[in-house]
Amino acid sequence: MIEPLLPLSGERNGHPERSWDYLYEPDAQTVIDELLVRYVEALIYQESRKHGFRAVGALVAMKAATDNAAA
Repeated sequence: MIEPLLPLSGERNGHPERSWDYLYEPDAQTVIDELLVRYVEALIYQESRKHGFRAVGALVAMKAATDNAAA
């Protein structure tokens, strides 16, 4: 399955984009750059955890099948 990570859309989960004006320190571009990196890292980490849980589930199923076959 391929899920595009970028560009971020203005709508997420059916909720329209909201617009607020904030002052950022350091400047807004630096904040966005840092947050974007962390956002992508979090998405990749979340996907890797899903795959890890699937792998563990497969190992448990194979162990159970082996145990049942031996019995």
